[in-house]
Amino acid sequence: MRYWDIAQQLYPSSRGEIAATHWRRLVRHAWTLDLWVDISLIKPDVAHFWLDHSNIWGAPAALLAGVPSVILSTRNVSPVNFPYLYSPYMHPWYVWLSRCPRVHYINNSHAGAENYAEWMGVDKSAFEVVLNGVDLSHLHDATDTEWL
Repeated sequence: MRYWDIAQQLYPSSRGEIAATHWRRLVRHAWTLDLWVDISLIKPDVAHFWLDHSNIWGAPAALLAGVPSVILSTRNVSPVNFPYLYSPYMHPWYVWLSRCPRVHYINNSHAGAENYAEWMGVDKSAFEVVLNGVDLSHLHDATDTEWL
């Protein structure tokens, strides 16, 4: 199967040429191909990736493998705020992935979600906010017996 055909399957629309161009660029990354094979063998219902590089390498692999739901956890703010981590290929990939109905974005803060949404040029409703933390309200102080 040619990469253009794969891109058309991932994102069937009149913008298939754009998708094919991005796919040809990314497929050069051995990480994406390795992940594609691994994910295809496992056949998960959900693939969850954390942070920018793994999001960009993993999401296309998961989509290509047919994973029904792909969750991308984003950094606290967009990667342009971290010049030592940012790569120019990230923006077009994040935008392209935002158009895929199987891809879902989460962030750990409202400010971070808004920053990513603005950078990507998408509505902030594209992000679900999952705050860091643990609800400890159901816990009680340990008794002397429990300490043993």
